[in-house]
Amino acid sequence: MATVDHREPLLPLRSSSVEAYSAAFFLANAEMPGLRANTIGARRQRFVGDGLHERVELRCFANRPVRFELRLAVGADFADIFEIKETVRDRSQEINREHEPGSLRFLYRNRSFVATTTVEVSPAATRVDGDDLVWELCLEPDTEWRCELNVPLTFGPSDMRPEHRHFHEVFDHPENDPASRWRAAAPMLHSESDLLAAVFERSVQDLVALRIHKRLRDEDLNLPAAGLPWFLSIFGRDTLITAYQSVCFGPRLSRGALLMLALQQGQRVDDFRDEEPGKILHEIRNGELTQLGIMPYSPYYGTSDATQLWLILLSEYWRWTRDDGLVRELRDNAYAALRWIDQYGRPGRRRVRRVSDPVPTRVRQPLLARLLGRGAVLRRHHPAAAHRHLRNPGLHLRTPSCAWPNSPTDPWPIPPSPSGFAARHSSCGNGSTGTSGSSGEAATTRSGWTGTNARSTR
Repeated sequence: MATVDHREPLLPLRSSSVEAYSAAFFLANAEMPGLRANTIGARRQRFVGDGLHERVELRCFANRPVRFELRLAVGADFADIFEIKETVRDRSQEINREHEPGSLRFLYRNRSFVATTTVEVSPAATRVDGDDLVWELCLEPDTEWRCELNVPLTFGPSDMRPEHRHFHEVFDHPENDPASRWRAAAPMLHSESDLLAAVFERSVQDLVALRIHKRLRDEDLNLPAAGLPWFLSIFGRDTLITAYQSVCFGPRLSRGALLMLALQQGQRVDDFRDEEPGKILHEIRNGELTQLGIMPYSPYYGTSDATQLWLILLSEYWRWTRDDGLVRELRDNAYAALRWIDQYGRPGRRRVRRVSDPVPTRVRQPLLARLLGRGAVLRRHHPAAAHRHLRNPGLHLRTPSCAWPNSPTDPWPIPPSPSGFAARHSSCGNGSTGTSGSSGEAATTRSGWTGTNARSTR
């Protein structure tokens, strides 16, 4: 009797963040021909440290061996963050691929801009089908199978490399990771108000999540970013306000913000970046459009209040710390900021420009056309596309039509996982395994990855 392969997505049961840098997902198979619901459970654990690390665990609840095919759909679109908010160019024809069962590598190059994404897997896949990793598995009753994936990050000379962390350190011993140690050094609040204590604890956790690590003259600095996920970068106004509000609980964020923003203080008049001598920046980016000169964020100075806020924070930092050494070190920067206020920032002397549109459309569109080519394929994304991997997990089971195996009696609490996986099933008893099908649909996340939701790195 002929059999028909059947593929269904694994269903998310539950998902949540564990810490600001880690998350867990639980899934199980849907009811399918030849396989009862909840026969195969899946758990995915993910954290970001010196790269993106993910562990995938499967467990079999059947009463007899089950053979199936697990498929991980992988991809990279290398979208610039400013494209994500507006229109994304289809770079698929310009992305080079180097695929092996234990590693997939994606390379994109546009003139001087080069970006790579590498996915390392252990154990190696049975085969590679297009951009998909495929494992042919057979699980005995009540047994587990595990796979680990790593997407290493590339760091610049001024970036602090996070401590190399493994899954047992993050999930089994979270008190040993740098974020937990940073939180342990923060002040503690004891209050009769449970609400006030909860708000304080949540604020400390948010500050931990927003930390940016930088190294300046052999000194490790911490400063707050503007927000997650779009604004995890050095900002002027947002960084300074957060540092100002938290200086009374510890000066580390304020010190880092003052030094890093002083290092990028404006030196000349540049209309494209809205730079002026003594001005404190608004935002820094280093993506493709910025590096190629299409967007002005290298850095961009289009703000009128960051310079005054920098001076206010410098004064407040000294009031709380009496750190005369830092104030003397930043004396020239403070004088330059005061001169900017007098020469450029006073009413009637400001050159007005819309901060929300730093590069006028009449300038940006020809530049984009010259960069991308007038025949380039542009596609606009739905605003909810960034969260598609949470709605459609992308895990599939493909089964031949056959008798139902016995269903599991006790469910396994498994974490729901985002998109990227597919599996094909056949009973070990009949020895039938269908041929590999198409890679299936894989949700494209706007963080730059299809399936694994990893950000492309340089």
